[in-house]
Amino acid sequence: MGEADLLCYFRMSDLDFPPFETQKILDGRNGLFSQYMLPKPGYLAAELMALLSTSIIAKSSDYLIARFGRGSYQLLICSHVPVNDDCCLKINENIAIENVYMAHKNSSAKNLRFIFTNVPDGKYRVISYHINQEHGSLLDEWGKMEFTPNLGSREIYYLQHAVHPNRIHTTTTASGGQLIFNIHLMPLEVIFAEIQWVPEEGGKAAPF
Repeated sequence: MGEADLLCYFRMSDLDFPPFETQKILDGRNGLFSQYMLPKPGYLAAELMALLSTSIIAKSSDYLIARFGRGSYQLLICSHVPVNDDCCLKINENIAIENVYMAHKNSSAKNLRFIFTNVPDGKYRVISYHINQEHGSLLDEWGKMEFTPNLGSREIYYLQHAVHPNRIHTTTTASGGQLIFNIHLMPLEVIFAEIQWVPEEGGKAAPF
């Protein structure tokens, strides 16, 4: 069923609709790309999912944790916000593009803590990719252009390069056999993170 849903998600992309129906880069359709081949957050999230190892060691409805090679872990975290009941009752009413976020239930940011135990002490490199309203959102980038319906080639070119996840590189330290990873998660945000043990200079590879 999951594979069938993914196929339908792609087949219902905006590319399957004639471009003369509308000149807007977004028009409420639920595909992976806009009709101008601009990636939506769903496509960017699918790209991050493709990086996830199959060695899953923990999961919930909000996250997946996988072991990735020697001394490395991967986290895929999502803050899903469902559509509010009022919007479902008025499904045949059009929502103005400027008010589209009002279709979701009220939600607040979360501070999450992941604790890895029985890990070697030392430094760990953390590389994370964030898709949220500030980074990777075609809708919000278009909003900065005041939702102009007829964009020129220069605007399309700009959006092709502006819509991408935000990459953050940090380091953290494990002590006492524990590695604590704190993360701030915004509503509707998707985060993919890789945590990799960094051997000391001249040291051996990760012992696990």
